Amino acid sequence: MDILGVGAGEMIVIALVIMVVAGPRRSAEWAREAGKYLRQFQLAWQKMWNEVKVDLGPEGEELMKAAQEIRKTTSDIQRVTSPRNLVGQTMSMGDVLDPAKIAAKAKMETNKTNGTEAAASENPPSEDRYDAWKPAQDDPN
Repeated sequence: MDILGVGAGEMIVIALVIMVVAGPRRSAEWAREAGKYLRQFQLAWQKMWNEVKVDLGPEGEELMKAAQEIRKTTSDIQRVTSPRNLVGQTMSMGDVLDPAKIAAKAKMETNKTNGTEAAASENPPSEDRYDAWKPAQDDPN
C-alpha cells in the first residue's frame, strides 16, 4: 500500500512521531481534521472521475478496459519474469532433481501419515555423542 509514495511502515512511523510531538489530545484532533480533509478529497476525486467518465462516453469506457487489461498483462509479465520468482523456480527445480531431498521428503510424509514424529525426535541423540555437553574432566597430570 503506497499513498503518495509513502509506504505503510513509513505511515506508522509518521503517526508515532505525531503522537509524540502533539500528545494524545491534539493528535486526536489532528486525526479528525485529517479525516475530514481526506473525505473531502475523496468526494472531489469521485466527482471529477464521474465527470471524466461521462465526457468520454462508451468509447472511453472501452479504452479504459483496454488500458486495464494492458496493466494486468504487464503486471503478470513482471511477476513471472522477476528475478526472485525465477530464482525460486530454479531452486525448486533443483529440489526436484536432488534424490536425497526427494527421499527425505517422502520419509517425512510417511512419518506424518503414520502419526509418528520426524526421525530426529524418534532417536534423540545420546549424551556421549556430543563432547561439548560433557563437563570438563580434570586431568591429574
